[in-house]
Amino acid sequence: PRTYVVVVEGPVDLSTQTHLSDALDRLRVQGAQLVGLGLQKVNYMSSAGWGLLAATLKELRREGGDLVLLSMNNELEKTFRLLQFHKVFQMVSSEKALRAHAKKLDKGRLTQQTHESAKTGPASAGGESVAGKVAVPLEEAIAGAIADYGPVSIPTLKRLLNEKGYKKVGYLHLYRTLKTMDLDSQAKRLRFYRSC
Repeated sequence: PRTYVVVVEGPVDLSTQTHLSDALDRLRVQGAQLVGLGLQKVNYMSSAGWGLLAATLKELRREGGDLVLLSMNNELEKTFRLLQFHKVFQMVSSEKALRAHAKKLDKGRLTQQTHESAKTGPASAGGESVAGKVAVPLEEAIAGAIADYGPVSIPTLKRLLNEKGYKKVGYLHLYRTLKTMDLDSQAKRLRFYRSC
């Protein structure tokens, strides 16, 4: 995917976030699919800044891309974890790790295109036919979502599955499936994600 790295400096607040917003918008117009944000030199980020990053992440993921945060200073990381954004954003420590994430993103896009181009027919074991597509078995969809988005929480995983057409998967069913896959805790999902 087209990958860009943006290094951000100084405070990101209501008065400065428009500069960052404009830069991110320009990258999206240029076809950016993966954006890495270097936040090491950001000394403060307001709720407007965090909101901008969340909105950009949502837009990029809707288009099959991602927004990944590169290293950040200790103070900013404390706020990041306090707000529990580590459950939403992928964070990597280097540009090398960003390139590895780009390969995973590319692989996920190829897998998605393959499934979308499959002909509608009888559902495979555990899968169901959804709007003209053959859905993959639930276990594969869960593994794919964790590989793409990291060790997400169960509510986030349920939302991601709903977006992929698994509308009838309830929390209990999801938890039982995670348990059979030995992915029923955040730590286990993190280990799985790191092994991808």
